[in-house]
Amino acid sequence: RARRNIFSHLFALVTCSSAARAKTWRRGKTMESLDGQTVEITDAIRNSGVDDSLSQLPEEWPFTDSDFRRWNEDDDAKGFQEPSFERHIDNAALS
Repeated sequence: RARRNIFSHLFALVTCSSAARAKTWRRGKTMESLDGQTVEITDAIRNSGVDDSLSQLPEEWPFTDSDFRRWNEDDDAKGFQEPSFERHIDNAALS
């Protein structure tokens, strides 16, 4: 639930931010990294909505290892053993 809230908050702020509509970006940001060090991000846009979301991050990391697992852990090479002659375009585009 926390992950969903973070992503929906980021999306809402980026798409609805008055700064995003006006495109009056302010650059440069100093923040604390995950390991506690101070990091300066010179090209960061401070009033983009993303910055607002970053200041409201949860205290604890909301993701688990399973959030980063692939759906299919099989070897990728298996998908290339047999030739594949798929069409990645629809019939209307071909005519």
